[in-house]
Parts: sequence; C-alpha cells; structure tokens
Amino acid sequence: IKQFLIQFGYQDVSDPIYKLASDRIKAKYVESWHYPQKSMDEFQLEDLNGQTDPYSYNHLDRDKKIIYNGQVKYFRDWNGRLVRGIVYHNINNMWWVILNDYKYTNKADFELFDPTEADFKARRVKEDRKPKKYLDRKEKLQEVSPRELINELKRRGFKIAG
Repeated sequence: IKQFLIQFGYQDVSDPIYKLASDRIKAKYVESWHYPQKSMDEFQLEDLNGQTDPYSYNHLDRDKKIIYNGQVKYFRDWNGRLVRGIVYHNINNMWWVILNDYKYTNKADFELFDPTEADFKARRVKEDRKPKKYLDRKEKLQEVSPRELINELKRRGFKIAG
C-alpha cells in the first residue's frame, strides 16, 4: 500500500524499522540531542567502546565500579534470572543492554554488575525482594491471632460479618 501511495506523490514519514538491536540503538543515538551523532552512517557502536558518561552518578554499577560502553555487564530480569549483555549509555543513569542480535533492553546503572561466584550459584534469585520494613510488619501480623485482627478491623471502622 505504501508503494502504491508513493506513486501518487504521497510521502512516507513513518520511522524506519531496524531489525538488529545495534541498529535500533544507533538510531536512538542519532535521534537524541544528547549525542553528537547526526547520521547512522558516520559511526558504529564499537566506536563508542571505552567511553562513559561524564557524571559519576550516571555511570556507577551496583558495586560502585565505572561502567564503560561496550562492556559485558550482568543484571537480574523481572523474575530474578541472571542475564548478561553489552552495555551502551542512554541518558541520565540508564544504559541500553544488547541481549542478542535482535533484542535489547534499558536498565538503570545500579541494576548492572560484574558477577561474583555467589551470583553464579543461583541462576534465579529466590529471596523475597520486598522492603525489610514491610517483611517485618508482615511477620508480626503472622504472630497475631485472628480474633485480634478482627477486633482491630472493627476498631478501625470496618464492618466484619460473623
């Protein structure tokens, strides 16, 4: 349909679709005013290797080590699995992580790390990641009897059947 409309003088103003993750990140570098690149043809991502953000609060990983473009860094995905990829600076404290030829993600600097032996022992983190204050309160509630909980809810104005 696009080719048909172009024959009649219409212009294609849609954004190009890039197949490779590296090309999509290069396009983001060109689109953003934060970076000097003006054309995707003038640079390769590998040319940026070894560079980092000038601000220290934007380039420190979980262990307070400096992150450089092109490094392999690890992170935990949404379900706790250990994942690795090649990192390139986005804006502020965010970093693009190339997972494979076709996929990439955006992670904050404090989520990235160099793994230790302990990180490799568990492919998936099983501990509860909720705040300690919440977990302590939940544990205290486990010790309270159901009758006390019902009385507390009634005291707070909730209507309890039964």
